[in-house]
Amino acid sequence: MKKEHDKSNIINRIHHVAKLYQSRLVGKTFLILYEGNSSELLFKSDNLLHLCGVGTNLSAKYFYKYAINKKLSSKDIFFNTNHPYDFASTKTQHLHKAVSLLNRDSFVITDVSTLTKTFKLGATDLEVVFCFDTQTDSKGKLINNILIPYSLRVEGIPNSKFGNMYEVNYVLSKKTGTKTYINIEYGNPDFLTSYLEKYSISDYSINISNQNLSTK
Repeated sequence: MKKEHDKSNIINRIHHVAKLYQSRLVGKTFLILYEGNSSELLFKSDNLLHLCGVGTNLSAKYFYKYAINKKLSSKDIFFNTNHPYDFASTKTQHLHKAVSLLNRDSFVITDVSTLTKTFKLGATDLEVVFCFDTQTDSKGKLINNILIPYSLRVEGIPNSKFGNMYEVNYVLSKKTGTKTYINIEYGNPDFLTSYLEKYSISDYSINISNQNLSTK
């Protein structure tokens, strides 16, 4: 009974965070500006599965569909050596914090090294870390320079395990598939224009017409 109870708790957390993930992240592309540097981030619906840390026989697409419709059941998830219960429990307890990471004070760390992979970028509040990397096709060819999340780490990352750390100054967003960034998710709108000019950031189409923070 305890095993089923534990599964039920994790499923309830996934159902809750899936709606937040859908409303705040999916369908948006983010431009993160940090001390004069910039990176574009994209959250896809099928990224959610990896961030939850559970094992499943469902495809990532159907896992997300079941999660946002609150239809996951105990038979849909499992735990094993590749998907330990403790990891899944910890990740699902903290994933809601990670979902709002781009709307508050945060940092960027580069070249994040784990046991299995080195990620190009990490977004962190020093408690949770979204690990991002580039997208490749089935032949390993780079698709574009927009980064997607591959992992959620709930831990502090030792200095020896990443390259540099930067303070995030701004996070802008746009609807995925459109050209122009039109919302400020984080940062002082009064100084955005001067910030872009100071660091000569001109590679992106940015038009924050009302200079207001986007509605959460």
